[in-house]
Amino acid sequence: MQIYEISKEVVKAMELEDDEQREYLLSQLQLNLEERSADLLKFCKTQESFNEAVDIEISRLQGLKLDRNKRVEFIKKTIKEAMENAGIKKMELPNFKLTVANNAPSVVIENESLVPKTFWREKTVHSIDKVKIKEALKADKEVKGAKLESKTSLRIK
Repeated sequence: MQIYEISKEVVKAMELEDDEQREYLLSQLQLNLEERSADLLKFCKTQESFNEAVDIEISRLQGLKLDRNKRVEFIKKTIKEAMENAGIKKMELPNFKLTVANNAPSVVIENESLVPKTFWREKTVHSIDKVKIKEALKADKEVKGAKLESKTSLRIK
């Protein structure tokens, strides 16, 4: 029996007039709920374990990707340096065309504290202070566009 079906049966059982029959049925439904919940929680644990294994595999693959990217950059840098040392600006290979080109100048900040304030840009970030809103709402103050909401949660130990 599915959890939602058990819930529907509990509602029906509550409507029974015979106390003995109602109590018996409710106790049976509780056993069904406990059994089904245990099965579902075992499934949840399996899924959580799977997700942990996936996270570990993702980390391993990201490490491999990083290693490969570093290797590719090292190879490109080595080829560029070899071409520069040999004074070669262009090379045409069967599958590739290589060119050592001058990039546009880029700014390198050597010491931020020495850069004049005229070259600084101020960034302003606006965000809602939920803590202040919660305090105001708890103090029975109206805050347009916000409300307090209480929810329940399932705690599994």
